[in-house]
Amino acid sequence: MMKWKRQFGIVAALTLSAALFAGGCGSSAEQNEAAAVDNVETGQAGSDDLNVKAQDDASSDAEADTAVVEEKTEDKQNESENAQEAKAEDVKKEEETQTSSDSLFSEVSSEGFSVEGAIKGKKSSLPAYEYPGPEQFYYELYKYIIDNFGKQYLPGDVCIPCPIIVAEDDSNREDMLLWGDFEVYNYTLSGDTLMTVSGGRHPGCFHYKASDAGFEITGFDPVEDGSNYDSSAKKIFGDKYDAFIKASSDDKGRGEIRAQIISNYAAANNLEITGFQDYGWEKIALPTENIDTFYGTLE
Repeated sequence: MMKWKRQFGIVAALTLSAALFAGGCGSSAEQNEAAAVDNVETGQAGSDDLNVKAQDDASSDAEADTAVVEEKTEDKQNESENAQEAKAEDVKKEEETQTSSDSLFSEVSSEGFSVEGAIKGKKSSLPAYEYPGPEQFYYELYKYIIDNFGKQYLPGDVCIPCPIIVAEDDSNREDMLLWGDFEVYNYTLSGDTLMTVSGGRHPGCFHYKASDAGFEITGFDPVEDGSNYDSSAKKIFGDKYDAFIKASSDDKGRGEIRAQIISNYAAANNLEITGFQDYGWEKIALPTENIDTFYGTLE
């Protein structure tokens, strides 16, 4: 009996152990299954987190790349703008250098020139030029030259004509003719010297009409520039062409007429002007005025 009890106790113990073992195994399996589920879920969550992070990183990289591209584009635009500004500044400096380094003469036409402000000297107020002689015929001529030729050039303080007369024909009072090489100069005053600013030559033939009221200029036939110069001069001057060539090529004679006209202008306006000077040339002294006898009387 005691043996059975011992055996029963052993069996019971074994049975209890088995039950406990089974219970423990079942609990462990469930725990393992739960852990596996947790691991899967954790892995999924971790994967999701990694995906989100990867997307965030990709988005950040894309934004960074975009910012870099925009920065580079802006830098290129700035470089382009800076280059354009630098180029414009270089062009401006080159033009300024060209103006100051040249002879300061700029072509206006084949018969004209101008001198930039570097030789203008000290400006002063000068009275406008008016022909001081008694002949209305020449008064109209000088006025026409100033109004129509002188304004084509760089202005100075005063515009003074210098007509080189070649020939006149007053046989037809309805169409009087005056041939010549009609020069005009703009000056500014520096001390007691008129400095030439600009000027030009306009060879051709003036047409006048005479009436009881006086003389009126009705037209001007200009000699053409360039390759047509000689042929047009021969057509306009006709048998006076040789006289025109002689007068227009006589630099000394033309200079004397110019000096006399300036002298008469100074005397008529009580100006203390002693000479005139072209850029690059020596000063030319003025002769004594001869307002009343310079051209003579033209009826």
